[in-house]
Parts: sequence; C-alpha cells; structure tokens
Amino acid sequence: LAALERDLGPYATASQLQQRPVPREGAVFSAEWFRPLPSTFDLPQPGRDTRSLRATLRTVQYWDLAYSERDLADYTAAVTVGVDSALNQYVTSVYRERIGEASLIERMADHIQATRPGVVGVEIGAYRQAFIHNLISQLSTVLARRGVASAVRGVAVDRDKVTRAQLPATRARAGLVYADRGAPWWPAFERELAAFPRDEHDDQIDALSGATALAIETQPPPATTETRRATYALGDTAAKPAGWDPLKPSLASLNVTRQTPRELEDLTNA
Repeated sequence: LAALERDLGPYATASQLQQRPVPREGAVFSAEWFRPLPSTFDLPQPGRDTRSLRATLRTVQYWDLAYSERDLADYTAAVTVGVDSALNQYVTSVYRERIGEASLIERMADHIQATRPGVVGVEIGAYRQAFIHNLISQLSTVLARRGVASAVRGVAVDRDKVTRAQLPATRARAGLVYADRGAPWWPAFERELAAFPRDEHDDQIDALSGATALAIETQPPPATTETRRATYALGDTAAKPAGWDPLKPSLASLNVTRQTPRELEDLTNA
C-alpha cells in the first residue's frame, strides 16, 4: 500500500484510496518535500570554478498576472527558479503582491532587475491576450533601457492548474527541489502549498508550475556537446576538398601515428 501511495501521489491517493477529494496535508504538495538550501549555497565552491552555487545557476522566472489592487483581488505572483548542472531546482525568490495595471510594468521591471533571471516567462491566458503581448513589448523596452539582459517571452497555457502543478510536485517529491525556507516569502508560500487547490488564491503555485516548466523547456543541450566539439579539428573549410566535414575527428584523436602515408591520406579524404 505504501508503494502504491508513493506512485499515485497525495492527490490520487486521497481521491482513489481514501475517498477524500483533498488530503489533510494538501491535495498536491507537501511543504516538507521542498528541501532547504544547502548550507554552502552562497560559499565559494572548490575546484576551477570558485563561484558560489547560487552564482552558477541557470535562472528562469515566471509571472502569473492579476490587474487589481483591491483587497479581495488575486495577486500578481512571480517565482524565480535556479537550475544546477544536475538539474536540481532551487526556488530562490517568490514575489506576491496586488498591483494595478498602471504600475504593473514598472514593478515587474524592478523585480526582474533585482533578481536578474536569464529568461522571464509571462503567462498568456484565455483573456486579455493583446494586453499581455503589449505588456511584454513595453517591459522588454524598459529592461533594455536599464541594461537588464533578461529575455521576456509569453507562455500560453492550455491545461488546468492541478494538471500543471503535477510537474513541480513530482520533482519536489523526488527530492529535486530546494527552497529558501528562511526567506520572508516562505510562510505565505508554504501556506499556499498546503491549501492548493482548495484555497481561493493559488497565484504562487501557478507561477511555480510555470517556472518549473520554463526551466525544463529552456534547458540547453548537454555540456558533453561542447566537450566533444573541442576534440574536433575544425581547420579551414575553404582549403578542404568538397564534402569535407569540419566536425570530423582529427588524426591525433584517432591515434593513427603508426599508419602509412597512404592510409593517412585515405583517412583525411574519407
């Protein structure tokens, strides 16, 4: 039974095994799945690259927008996630505030400038799509004027909130997600984790789901590509015969020092 519960996750366990739509600790998440940041997170690392782990992360940020400052309105939320070389994810910043349309771009630009993510995703829902596209254009202009190189892009969503949340929940349950549990934003984030999807506000979870997906979507090719490329003899393609492949392994990498001159010629022209 325990193995089945692990496979199903808390939401399906509560619904299918316990006949309860929502488990006591939350329908999708448990805050305990989010590991605290390593104690060495901001310390220099041993080896060639002595930067801290935080400084080496590839970071993305995702915004779930609302457009009102009213007390009962939804929040505008942004979650910043860093990814290390082992694809562990680190929730380093969560922004949550009620913002009116008039100040939305400036407030977003302020937070992006403070956190400096490499890629910024802005959710495009079913409504106000033209407004979002215009906001992205204006936000990109403001950031460029400030000298902030973050790339801003719209992200269309076509699945419900609970389905989207399964991605970060699965990764967190597997021990692949860390969070700054001592940050001022953690208590409100933790409460929303526990209440999702029952609570009336789920803006932070939406932003977490978007940031997790964006981090995976923008993952660069494996580092081994560049390592292999470094062992290839690029040479001057203009001086080579037609059909010569610039990524062909060099003779040295083929260990052909004992080949005859004719064999070397055949290898070069192959």
